[in-house]
Amino acid sequence: MSEEEEQEEMSPEKILGVYEGGRNTITGEREGQGVNRFPNGDIYKGEYKKGVRQGPGKYFWKKPIAKYSGTYENHKKEGYGLMKYPDGSSYDGQFHEGRRHGDGTYTYPNGDTYIGQWENGKKHGKGTHTFKQDGNQYIGVWRAGQIIRGVWKIKDGSYYVGQFDKQRPNVEGRYVMVNGNSITGTFKEETKSFEVPIEKEPTEQAEEAEEQAEEANEPQMRKVEKISLRQFIPQVLSQSTPATVEADFDIQIQEGELDLPPEPEPKKEGEEEEEQAEEQ
Repeated sequence: MSEEEEQEEMSPEKILGVYEGGRNTITGEREGQGVNRFPNGDIYKGEYKKGVRQGPGKYFWKKPIAKYSGTYENHKKEGYGLMKYPDGSSYDGQFHEGRRHGDGTYTYPNGDTYIGQWENGKKHGKGTHTFKQDGNQYIGVWRAGQIIRGVWKIKDGSYYVGQFDKQRPNVEGRYVMVNGNSITGTFKEETKSFEVPIEKEPTEQAEEAEEQAEEANEPQMRKVEKISLRQFIPQVLSQSTPATVEADFDIQIQEGELDLPPEPEPKKEGEEEEEQAEEQ
């Protein structure tokens, strides 16, 4: 069970078990309050309707130890609930079809917290991630689990406002210092490949010893690819005012901002080999 996924396994062997509780007098299906003890040691205590978990209930996982307390619909978490995970993390908020969806608070094992909106089990919408270790915060708009625009608020009072990529400031933005000085600029990122020497493992073959000694003087090279270098390029210096600071933190979702980008088309047979040959 992780931050991104906590749905209960619904395999036939898990649905079966020892049940004690109410039943429909006509159909014999589970209905009303009941307790089900599963073969794997899990326990559900709560409401049933037409044979499925429906309404308020509690689910206890035996291994690994975890607990959910909230509402169900058709066997899945739905509406408000509190989920405590095996790693010590927890989620307090809304669920839909078994996943975090709506407003909720996720507390990480290290004490970090995210308070905000979720969709399909991921951070999606407006939210704030607070880092316990240093008190810094990411405040802004999240899409599919990643912050894409907002404020990086630093404990000393300074902050960055702008766009993000892969959880880091990117593209363009503005740094505001504690004294109010403001620096607007853009980010330049390059991906470079470097060749670094590596040692060749010695062989135990006696007849190759002389050849090994000669080759030892020549460094063996290995290509290391996709090393990203990012640089902030200042463009405009200015002075912040209370009005600009207020506007920086008044973050609203823009039209189309939460739309997921289209998935890349799968490469045709042979294209990947051609790209690798060009890079070498």
